[in-house]
Amino acid sequence: SNALAGHLLETRPDIQQVVVDWQRRTPTETRNPMASALEYNQDLKSALLSETPWVQDAMNEEERARDLVRFFDSNRIEAEQQDLLEQLRDLQGPQGGFSWFARDRENWYTTQSILEGFGHLKALLGSAFSLSPLNQRMVDNAIAYMDEKVARAYDQTDKPDLTAFLIHSLYTRSFFEAPIPERSRKAYAYFLSLASTQWPKRSVYEQGMIALCLHRTGDPETADLILQSLTDRSLFSAELGRYWKYTEGYTWNQLPVKTHTLLMEAFDEIKGDTAFLESMKIWLLKHKQTNSWRSGKSTAAAVYVLLKSGEDWLKKTGPIEIKMGENLLDVQDIQKEAGTGYFRKDWSGKEVEPQLAEISISNPNAHIAWGGLYWQYFEDLDKISAFRETPLTLRKSVYKTIDSPEGPRLVQLSANDPLRPGDLLTIRIELAVDRDMEYVHMKDMRASGFEPLHVLSGYRYRSGLGYYESTRDLATHFYFSRLPKGAYAFEYPVRVAQAGDFSSGITTIQSMYAPEFSSHSEGTRIVVQE
Repeated sequence: SNALAGHLLETRPDIQQVVVDWQRRTPTETRNPMASALEYNQDLKSALLSETPWVQDAMNEEERARDLVRFFDSNRIEAEQQDLLEQLRDLQGPQGGFSWFARDRENWYTTQSILEGFGHLKALLGSAFSLSPLNQRMVDNAIAYMDEKVARAYDQTDKPDLTAFLIHSLYTRSFFEAPIPERSRKAYAYFLSLASTQWPKRSVYEQGMIALCLHRTGDPETADLILQSLTDRSLFSAELGRYWKYTEGYTWNQLPVKTHTLLMEAFDEIKGDTAFLESMKIWLLKHKQTNSWRSGKSTAAAVYVLLKSGEDWLKKTGPIEIKMGENLLDVQDIQKEAGTGYFRKDWSGKEVEPQLAEISISNPNAHIAWGGLYWQYFEDLDKISAFRETPLTLRKSVYKTIDSPEGPRLVQLSANDPLRPGDLLTIRIELAVDRDMEYVHMKDMRASGFEPLHVLSGYRYRSGLGYYESTRDLATHFYFSRLPKGAYAFEYPVRVAQAGDFSSGITTIQSMYAPEFSSHSEGTRIVVQE
């Protein structure tokens, strides 16, 4: 990371200037660029940050942003880079492998991960990449360690299998031109031959690695075939860009962002199709819009491909043209955030006119831009209509629980089946989300004549989804630290406590990380007879 920071300081001084501008932010600016996205625009969110379980997460994100300022300190870069290289040398064992911790055993995966990082730096910096003789010897010893491990994997059985880890070995080795020792040549040739025939059975992440190593080792035909297959299986939308169905898990080869960046690396190096790469960039940035990337490895990989592939999105850009009705919004006089171009424009109640609902946006730049329009107003709860034109879709239903010979069954409420005090009801909320999101808050309001039966708040796990449920006086709140793409249903029981004519309330949901993504159900009335 320090070598990358030094390279950016030399080739992209405008990036450092952006960070400096963030430090010089004045109190009159609309938001603090060093703060977490969870803290932005509190007046537009359905819950205050202090009411959610994510206060510490916001503090951690703010600290990471402040680390970014120190990251571009030129005095720190050189000193810390040498210190880190010295620490790496201390972690290297006598056989050339690196250990995870000091005085630990040499680890194959740790060694390959470090070598992959050196390979990416070599590819990104080109002729500017250089190591001292001492550090070059460290890298050469690590390559020799990996070569020996591959040879031993080949010698273990008569017909060794091609594992995901060995595919990563082939990919990592393809970054370096150092001659392969005679003892390891047969092993590498064997595993490359398996890779060239078994690739259809591998995951998309492994297929990307196979394509790259075959392309670099003299088999461009198979590499092109793999990329054609990946192209055919890719998904595309104007909103989310181009992506694949990723297998999400907890192992090193099941991380969606890392998988996507690896595939971008493959398409950039082998095909060089700028339009295709630009559509892949959209998915990467749209994923970041609604998610906090906690993995340093995935984030570094994303920075690597964004800098290396496709169009240069960091060059000077023109202003976005926003037309509201017949009037052009003058964005030149609005103070914008350095780097992101973020700005905010507010209209008070008397300034809101019907023509403001007619908006057209023109982007003269090669890259995408996005924003949100919020209309805040008062309305009777039972007159609110459902809003489903977002990535989040909600449907709320109320069922009456009736005892039957087969056991309790749910019957949807109707005008012909009046409610009475003492009736047991089930509130059912159906939620659909078209992308992975983090930090999502859902609030389900209750009719004032209902009393919840689940009064204890706590963490729940249902149908593969974990969330925190909190029952309060007016509503039941659901907090999703992580909400994967999919469809979900939530149910909880309430008891009819009073007679009367009540508003059932609405269900709202909003991303606390990107509040422009929100939705709500329709409002209805419920009558309870004496």
